[in-house]
Amino acid sequence: MKKIFLSLALGLAISTNGAYLNGVAATVNNEPITDYDVELVVKRMNITPNEALNVLIRDKLELSQIKELGLGASESEINEELSQIAKQNGYSDLASYAQVLSHKAGALSQLREQAKENLARGKLYDFIISQPNDNITRANAMRFYEQNRGMFTRFSSAKVTRYTAKSGATLERVKARGLASGVTTTAMSIYPGSADNRVLNLIARANIGDFTPIIREGDSYVMYKVNSKENPQVVAFEEVEQNVAIMMAEQEKEALIADYFNKLRAKANIEIIKR
Repeated sequence: MKKIFLSLALGLAISTNGAYLNGVAATVNNEPITDYDVELVVKRMNITPNEALNVLIRDKLELSQIKELGLGASESEINEELSQIAKQNGYSDLASYAQVLSHKAGALSQLREQAKENLARGKLYDFIISQPNDNITRANAMRFYEQNRGMFTRFSSAKVTRYTAKSGATLERVKARGLASGVTTTAMSIYPGSADNRVLNLIARANIGDFTPIIREGDSYVMYKVNSKENPQVVAFEEVEQNVAIMMAEQEKEALIADYFNKLRAKANIEIIKR
């Protein structure tokens, strides 16, 4: 999802400011990418012009696919997305946040468009990763299991540190830097029956000293650092075969998405304007 938000932000900035520039750097299915678009992405992402152009081409392809597949968002979906954004910004509800935004001309309507496009991009990515994957066979699942046996363990108990924050980005900073403001930590012991299966599976898959993936719990985001495990035992392949396939699919999402857009780009009418 992070990538979806990034692409969304770029797309909005482009649609707002691109009309002021005359130079065209490229076209994607006859849709222009301006020199200003490229310059803006270079500055925002601190990348080269060629890298920025590739980001913008991908952005155009995503928007084209959203239109072709008829993906969108209902008013209730948009309002739910806006309510989550309001809570992430410290407001109790959408009405309070909307009141603040009303003092900035066009801010609320722009935010609604951002939410609408973000939801559509999310549905596009869901569509891509839902396509059949011929690589997930029983033989490949067995190979994955043998190469990652530590991910398929049970334990009698585990000592962990629970990290809670109002945003996933805050917890990402903890992973990267070790510290971040706005984070609550709790040392605790986890054992079968003390937590739901989702948490138990995350801890079972994590190595000692590692963080689990970040998950949503109500209005907060949570992750665990595994400090120790008691009596870890590898589970037989037959008992976890379905979970192995799910984990393989999870790890292959990025590859599936990249392959999808590589094929789409190969078929698209893309013209790079040489200077």
